[in-house]
Amino acid sequence: MPIDQFHVEVADVNYWRKQIKCQWGCPVNTDARGYVIAIAEGRYLDAYRHARGPNPFASICGRVCGAPGEMSCRRGDIDDAITIRALKRFVTEQHGAEAGSPTATIQFSTARRDPNNPKAGTKVAIMARVWPASPQRMISRCSVIKSLGLSRNPWLAAC
Repeated sequence: MPIDQFHVEVADVNYWRKQIKCQWGCPVNTDARGYVIAIAEGRYLDAYRHARGPNPFASICGRVCGAPGEMSCRRGDIDDAITIRALKRFVTEQHGAEAGSPTATIQFSTARRDPNNPKAGTKVAIMARVWPASPQRMISRCSVIKSLGLSRNPWLAAC
């Protein structure tokens, strides 16, 4: 039996991260299992912390994300994938920007600018409807982006 028929992979950190398919599939590495478990246990604020931690745009992702983590869901191998996008929307409606003060949600963020990241300093485009969005909403969005150390968009005069 030729040895090239077997695929051998060294069990390093990335190997173990790949075993958590939903988190590995998510571009921002959101711990979906963390907020799914917290929601199941009725700990909605903890669920929001899991969803918001690595993702400054958790509220938006609960609505329009392509949900690559959901498509990678291991539960989908058995029957249907867990609808993690809908669950994220649920917790962001309870504790996110739409529940009260958008600037208060920054305390849950673990996403920070990493100067060692080769993409650091790249521009971020923010798509938002201009009318009838209130000036307070635009200012709160800008304050979140500034606090993350992301580049200022010249089209947003309020920033």
